[in-house]
Amino acid sequence: MSEANSMYYPEVSAARAYISSQEPKKKEQTDVLLIVRTNKGFIATLLKADSVVRVSKIATLDKKIMLGTLGVVSNDTSNGIDARIRILFGI
Repeated sequence: MSEANSMYYPEVSAARAYISSQEPKKKEQTDVLLIVRTNKGFIATLLKADSVVRVSKIATLDKKIMLGTLGVVSNDTSNGIDARIRILFGI
């Protein structure tokens, strides 16, 4: 399948946001903080430390190069990420 066609077949590619355990020097409006002691669903993420989802750093990856999923975020966190995506794209 060509690269141009893969954008029309979501089962072939996946959008992912950058996650870092480094506290950003400047928090962006689109950042989502995942704090161990305050995030109810933190354990399910399988992250080892407080982290930040940098929604402004989204990449589309071919699923063939993805090795697997590390963990999941809670519905509340997912809703927060969705809201930041809407802010980022102005929708």
